Amino acid sequence: MPHAMILKPTKTAMQSGKAKTKNWRVTFLPESTQYIEPLMQWTATKDNNSQVILRFKTLEEAKSYVEKQGWIYTIVAPHEASINPKSYTDNFRANKVL
Repeated sequence: MPHAMILKPTKTAMQSGKAKTKNWRVTFLPESTQYIEPLMQWTATKDNNSQVILRFKTLEEAKSYVEKQGWIYTIVAPHEASINPKSYTDNFRANKVL
């Protein structure tokens, strides 16, 4: 039985917007190890589920789908970035702490 992880992806360092962080993803933990294929020396696996990524708009949709399939799942809570409110005039304060 596959073990699924439900998570909300974070913003990567290579993007400035949050376009690909709105949906929830269901990914699978690998059930078998990777090995080096003898002919071409490529990395191979016998587990195709590790290549599958399912996308859902809400956490509830993802949970209901995973439960309907009968998979074991783990929910990874999203990390929310903390934004400290600042004023433009703080840049020019005399007692500014660096």
